[in-house]
Amino acid sequence: MAPADYHVIRLSSLGRGSGQESPGFNQLLDVGKRVWPAFEEAMSRRSTSLIEIQRDPRGHYELFRMVQAMMDYDEAFLNWRFTHMRLAFRIIGSKVLSLKGVPAAQLESGTREPQFPRLWEAISDLTAEFKPEC
Repeated sequence: MAPADYHVIRLSSLGRGSGQESPGFNQLLDVGKRVWPAFEEAMSRRSTSLIEIQRDPRGHYELFRMVQAMMDYDEAFLNWRFTHMRLAFRIIGSKVLSLKGVPAAQLESGTREPQFPRLWEAISDLTAEFKPEC
């Protein structure tokens, strides 16, 4: 089973709770809060940065693999959030309010909120370095 497949399966059991009160959903959100500081510490110990890891993945192989795993996790989580949003829209529509008065359309913003935004920014930064100038 591929790493992304594993995350999709794990994301399917969120426990009892509605919306952000779901214990499983909150555990998934907490992953970023636990993993990111440890990753930053590992970069610090090796005196490197995200952009340096992206520039030389072979020279920073373990950290590069960690970046890729974190991006896999992020992608699986964002895909799950998108699927959840579309399911909610299909069942109740996008204009219905939750029990707390939040419109279902608010789910859409979560589909654009990665847990590790700096990883995605580093890819853009690397691409910008190699963009030819006119």
